[in-house]
Amino acid sequence: MLDAACAFLAERFELDRLYDEAEVNAMLAEDAPDPATLRRLLVDHGFLGRRNGVYWRERPHPPPAPAWDTGPGPQHTGS
Repeated sequence: MLDAACAFLAERFELDRLYDEAEVNAMLAEDAPDPATLRRLLVDHGFLGRRNGVYWRERPHPPPAPAWDTGPGPQHTGS
């Protein structure tokens, strides 16, 4: 559920745009009295990137392959 909430919040941020910390806090202030906590959650869970006080929305990653999908199975030789 936390990932779903983070994904919802992350959609507010444009791809390929940089944000300073004050902008991120302002965007998240509507949702919590402590936007810094939301900002840290978004970074910690990979929804926002951060370097030197600059933030950006990370691109979505494809979902991981199911555990049972470990690659090609046995080849049928057809006898």
